[in-house]
Amino acid sequence: MPRRPARAVVVILWICAVGLLSPSVAQAWIENHVVSAETRVQLERDGKALIEQRLEVTTNGNQRLRQLKIHGVDKDVVPLEDSYVIGAREALGGSLDGAVPVTVTVKPNDLGSASLYLDVDDRKGLRRGRYLFVVRYQTDFAARGLLARDGGLTRVEWIGPRFDDGIDNIRAVFILPAAPTAPRAVEPTPEPGDEVPGAPVAEAELEGPGSVPSTYLSEVRRAQDHDEIELLRTYAPKDEGVRWAIRVDPRAVTAPVPEARPTDALPPAYRTIDEQLATPEQWLAAAGGVALLFLLLGYARAREVMKLAEARGVIVPPALPLPAFVRALGVSLGMTAGLALQLRFDKPLEGALAVLAAVISAAHGVPRLAGSGSRGPGRWLNVSEREALAPVPREKGAWLDVSTRAGRVLFFLVLVGHGVATWLLSRHSFLLALQLGFDAVIWLSIFGLGRLATFPPDMAVEPARFFRALAAKLRKMKRKPGLDAAAIRLVPRIRIPQGEVDADELRLGIVPKLPLRGFGGIEVGLTYAVGLGARVAMPEILVRVVAGSPCDEALAAISARGRITPGRKPDERVIAISPRFPTPAMTASIVAALAARISDPAPANAAPTKRRRRARPKKTRPAADEAAA
Repeated sequence: MPRRPARAVVVILWICAVGLLSPSVAQAWIENHVVSAETRVQLERDGKALIEQRLEVTTNGNQRLRQLKIHGVDKDVVPLEDSYVIGAREALGGSLDGAVPVTVTVKPNDLGSASLYLDVDDRKGLRRGRYLFVVRYQTDFAARGLLARDGGLTRVEWIGPRFDDGIDNIRAVFILPAAPTAPRAVEPTPEPGDEVPGAPVAEAELEGPGSVPSTYLSEVRRAQDHDEIELLRTYAPKDEGVRWAIRVDPRAVTAPVPEARPTDALPPAYRTIDEQLATPEQWLAAAGGVALLFLLLGYARAREVMKLAEARGVIVPPALPLPAFVRALGVSLGMTAGLALQLRFDKPLEGALAVLAAVISAAHGVPRLAGSGSRGPGRWLNVSEREALAPVPREKGAWLDVSTRAGRVLFFLVLVGHGVATWLLSRHSFLLALQLGFDAVIWLSIFGLGRLATFPPDMAVEPARFFRALAAKLRKMKRKPGLDAAAIRLVPRIRIPQGEVDADELRLGIVPKLPLRGFGGIEVGLTYAVGLGARVAMPEILVRVVAGSPCDEALAAISARGRITPGRKPDERVIAISPRFPTPAMTASIVAALAARISDPAPANAAPTKRRRRARPKKTRPAADEAAA
C-alpha cells in the first residue's frame, strides 16, 4: 500500500480538533449532579438580602470532587465565611461533626451575573457519594433594581442559579420583616416570546387574579417578628434559573423602590440561556451570516467537484440529484435551521435532523469513470526506472478538498474555529456546546466527500507510488537462500493502446539474473479499490512460465495456491498471486521468494575443469651432432 502521509495528517488534525471541542479533560472523569436545591432569602428593610443555598449533590467518577461550580448567581455577591459541605446522611442526623469548610470564589461574567467556585478545604477532596453544600452570601436587591412598586404593594422578583440538569421540586423560602399585610406569591414576569410556565391561561384564570400556576405551590407562615413565604416549583429546566416573584407590604421594605418595570426590561441575569447569548437582533444577524456562509461554501464545493470531475473524465454523483445551487440552498437552510433549533429554541432532536439534511445536501457519492472501462489492444514497452518511477506530483486545484495542501490548511483552520466556538459556548451551557461540537460533521461532508483522492486513478502514473516503495524494499532486503537480492533487475513497463500516444497502465517487471529454462517473466500489476474514504492499491503478482518446463515444475507447489490463467502464447500459462496484505513489504517478500525459486543455481557437485597445458616444442640437435651420431 502506498504511503499516504496526508491521511495521517488529517487524522491527527481531527484528533486535535476533537480535543478542542471537548470542554473537559478526558483522563480526569468526574460527574456531578444537583439532585435538590433549596434557597432561603432573608430580606432586610433596607433592601439587602442574605441568601443561603442548600444544594444536595451526587458525585461519581475516577477523580475526587475538589471544586463545585454554581452559575447564574447575583453579580454583586459578597460571600460569607460560614459555608461548608457535609455528607447527606450526617446532615439528616443534624450533626456537623464531619462538616468540611468551603472557600467561595466569585467570578463575574459578561451576562450580568456571576459564578461561584466552591473549593473544598480538604486536600484529598470528596469521594463518591451524596453531599450537602451550604453556601451563604449577601446581595442588594434594592441596588440591583429587583424591587419595584406594583400597585399598593412592593414586588420582589429574583432568579436562582442555573443547573446542568433538570431538578424536581425546587424550593425558595423568603423571610421578611413583619408587616400588617401578609406576603403573597405571584406569577413571575415572562419575557416577550417566553411561554408562561405552568398551567394554561384558562386554568390560571380559574384560580383567580394574582394567583400562581399549578407548577408553583406556596405557603405563608406568619410570626411575631417576621413573615415567611415558601414557594415550590415542581420542575426546574436545565440551564435555566427559576424566577421567584412575591408581593409584600411596602412597610416591610422601607428602601426606595421605582415603579414596576416593563416586561421587556428585565436585566440579563433574569433571561434564559438563549437570551443571554444574544439579543433577538443579534440572533437574526447571526442567522443571516450563517445562511450566507454555508450558501457560498455549498455552491463553491459543488462547482469545484463538477469542474475537477469534468477535467479528469470522472463522474462524481451528488447524494441528492439536484442542481448545484439547489443543493447549496439545502446546505444553507439546513445549517441555519439546525443551529437555531439547537441554540435558540432548545430542540436538539429537530436541530440534529436539520443538520443531517444539510450534510446530505453537501455530500457526494463514489466517483467512477465516465466511459465503459473496457480497453482495446495495445503493446507493452520497457522504460527506464528513473522515468517510470518518478515522484507523483501533488494534487492541486481544490481549496475545499483535504486531498490538497491548501484544503488541509483550510480544513484545519475551520476545525480550530469550530472548536474555539464550542469551548466559548461551554462556558454558558455544556449541553449546547456538545450539540455544537457534533455539528462539526458538516465540515467532513464538505471537505471530505468527493475528494480527489477518491477519483479513479491514472493507471499510467498512480502505480509509481507503490512501485517506488516496492523497489526500495527489494533493494534493502538481505540475501535470501539461493538468491542475491542485488541480482534482481527491475524493468518498468508501460502499455500503449493501439492508435494512441499516451500510456494507460504501468507495471513493474522483475527478472532474476539466471532464471530456469521456461521462465517468461514476473510482473507486478495494481488494481485500486475506490470507496468513500480513499483508494487502496491492491497488488497482484503475475508469473509467466512455459507449461511443462523446469521453471513450471519448480513452481508446482506455488501453482496450487495461485490462480492459473492462459498466457499470451499457446504454450504459456500465468500464475497470479495476490498478497494476503496489500503492502509493499509483503509484496517484496513474495517476489523475492519467487525469484529465489526460479533461479538456476550453479551445480554444487560438478568437478572443476582441468586447465589445458600448452605443448612445448621439442629441442632439435644441430646437424653436426646428428652426423656424429
